[in-house]
Amino acid sequence: MSASVLRRVLPGRHTVVVDGAALAAIALVSAAVYFVSVRPYNDAVEEARAMEAAVADAEAALSKLTDDTDRVRKSLQAAQEQVSRLRVTLDPISKANARLAAVADLAAAQGVALARIQPFEVQSGARFAAMPIKLEGRGQWSGVTGFIAAMHERFPDVAVVGLKLGAQETASGRGAMTSLECDLVWYAGPASAAPVKD
Repeated sequence: MSASVLRRVLPGRHTVVVDGAALAAIALVSAAVYFVSVRPYNDAVEEARAMEAAVADAEAALSKLTDDTDRVRKSLQAAQEQVSRLRVTLDPISKANARLAAVADLAAAQGVALARIQPFEVQSGARFAAMPIKLEGRGQWSGVTGFIAAMHERFPDVAVVGLKLGAQETASGRGAMTSLECDLVWYAGPASAAPVKD
């Protein structure tokens, strides 16, 4: 090979300088391409991933809220159904004598002899009237407790506000009788007639 061909094949000093400048230019162009296109793309990808994670979190929170809302609605519906079943229709206060007779009959059916059944003055309100009633009587323990339970079951509009039970020996000395003193309040429909007096 001749020297000129050899000079062209083997790099000289000028070619190394040109190659260095070319490499620097390539590095600058690569950096510019990275900062202008690749880095914003990577940033956009990371931002999209963060948004997807936020959307997934929001969907999970929405799903939980939906489940909670459904649970609360079912609970409310069950409570409303229970209130409907427990709704008490109040008899008019004009039926006070019939109610007193019904309480006395219920006591007799349970074996309780009432010595006193006394209504007091009706306290009238806008939506209901309340009549206090005093009961006194005696009977066997099972009859007295059965009477209280039966009254609660049969008359849901009557509240027991005071109760005193005691034991009394019978005249024959064979077993004890249970004495009963009971303060009741009968809740009736609003007063349309004259209140019941002592």
